[in-house]
Amino acid sequence: KTCSSCGTIKKTLKLSERGFNCACGFSCDRDLNASHNLAKMAVSSTVTVCGQSRLQKLMFQ
Repeated sequence: KTCSSCGTIKKTLKLSERGFNCACGFSCDRDLNASHNLAKMAVSSTVTVCGQSRLQKLMFQ
């Protein structure tokens, strides 16, 4: 329900709606929109490859 372009959250989005259209003008397939949001979430994660958070890693150095 979150626009991957502007971050606006739609209150309702029926499963039968296959497209995602936002008031900001962004539109794409709803699954593609969701994949963009998941990719952004993964990139912004604070966990390193080894499983430590970046803060913990800095504290041990």
